[in-house]
Amino acid sequence: MKRPKDLYIFVLLICLNIGGIKGQVTFFDHKGEYQYFPILKSDSIINEPFYFQLNNPKNPSHKQNISTSFLKSFFKDSLSKHNWNLLVNTASTTQFLKEFCPVEGQLTTIKNGLIQLTASSQEVMQLLVLDSWEYISQENLNVREEAKVKDLDLGFSNIEKLLAENPYLNGEGMAVSIKETSMDTLDVDLVKRSRWGINADELSLDHATQMGTIIAGAGNSSLKGLGVAPQATLYSSSFTPPIPDADSVYRLQRTWIQNHSYGTGIESFYGLLASSFDESAYKQAQLLHILSAGNRGIENDSLGPYTGIPTYSNLTGNFKLAKNVLCVGAIDTTGKPSLFSS
Repeated sequence: MKRPKDLYIFVLLICLNIGGIKGQVTFFDHKGEYQYFPILKSDSIINEPFYFQLNNPKNPSHKQNISTSFLKSFFKDSLSKHNWNLLVNTASTTQFLKEFCPVEGQLTTIKNGLIQLTASSQEVMQLLVLDSWEYISQENLNVREEAKVKDLDLGFSNIEKLLAENPYLNGEGMAVSIKETSMDTLDVDLVKRSRWGINADELSLDHATQMGTIIAGAGNSSLKGLGVAPQATLYSSSFTPPIPDADSVYRLQRTWIQNHSYGTGIESFYGLLASSFDESAYKQAQLLHILSAGNRGIENDSLGPYTGIPTYSNLTGNFKLAKNVLCVGAIDTTGKPSLFSS
C-alpha cells in the first residue's frame, strides 16, 4: 500500500532516538516505499563523533555521512516550517541535480561536487533517501572580516630591522593572494603592486588594504606602513563563499600564498569547508593557506565536548581546523598571546 508523503517526518521521529545510543532510521521514499538506514554511533557522549554514517541496504558499498550537529537539530525541529541551510558534497553534481531540485528552497553550486542548499524539512527527507550525495553538513557561510586593526603600527614588529639584516627577504618575485574584499589599489603603500585578481570582489574596504599593508606595504606613508615583504605583488580574491579558489587561479596568477583574515562563527568540527582547504593544499603542494585564528578568544563553544570551557575551542570557522594550513593567532608587544585572539 502506498504511504502519503506526510508520513516522512512522523515515522522518522518515532524510529530514531538520538540520546547517545545506536539506532535505526526508517524513511519513506517518494514512492511510499520503506528505506532502512542503520546508524553507527558512539555510546559515549564525550566521544560522540562529528558525523553519523548511514548504511544503505540497497547500496552497501556507498557510504553516506551526515554531520551530528545537523542531524540532532533536524530531528528536534523537523516539524517546523523553516528552511534548512545545508552544504552537500556529491560525487557528481550533474547526477545530483538530475535527482533533486528544491521547490520551496534554492540550490547553488559552489564548486564541482559542493552544493549550497536551502530546503524545507519535507525536501530534506526527500534528499536523505537519494544515493547521489556523500556528505550533508550544516555550516556557517556568513563570512565577515575579523575585527578592524586599530592604530596599525608595524614598527613594533621590528620589520625594518629584519629587512636591514636580511635585505633579500623582501618578497621580490613573489605573489600573494588576499582573500576577502578588494584592496585599494591606489593606496600609497600598495600602488602599482596591488591588483584585482581573477576572483576579485567588487567591494573595496579598509580591512583588505590593511592586510595588504601588513604583508607588503612599501612604507611610503611612514614606517608604520612598511610590510614584511615590501616588493611582493598582491592579488585580491573574494571570500564569498569561504573556500579556496580553483586550482587554475593559483596557477595563472602564480599566487602560492593566500591570506584569509576572516571568519564565520565559532565552529569546533571538521566540516566540508575544512575539507575543501585540505583538498586545495593536496592538489597544489606549493600552495600555503594562512588563516587567522579569530578574535573571539574570550568566548567559548556552545556545542561539542568543549562546551562552556572558557578560552578554548573558539576558532571562527570550521575551515580553520583544516590539517594542511597555517592558522595564526595574535600576540601583544611583549610576545604574550592576546586575550582576544582565538
